[in-house]
Amino acid sequence: MDKIHIGQMIQAVLEEQGRTMKWFAKNIHCDYSNAYKILKRENMDLNLLITISKILDHDFFLDISKAIQMMLHDFIGTICQWEWKNMQQTTNI
Repeated sequence: MDKIHIGQMIQAVLEEQGRTMKWFAKNIHCDYSNAYKILKRENMDLNLLITISKILDHDFFLDISKAIQMMLHDFIGTICQWEWKNMQQTTNI
């Protein structure tokens, strides 16, 4: 995972819960086109995300935290592999 796309995360939860765009727009108090635009966003205002988390009864902040942990784990693993290869090359000289 290279990026966190919050709109895609929200859309997945909407689909999982069987919620329609009409339901989503009504519950976040905006029109259909703005609700649709929210799902296209990679990032968004924290207060909006809190509102969406409440109406869907889903902790998107926990999802984001887990995604960051996975990204850091992958990054650290890459660094360790690079250092290991570098060490091997240095000792073989």
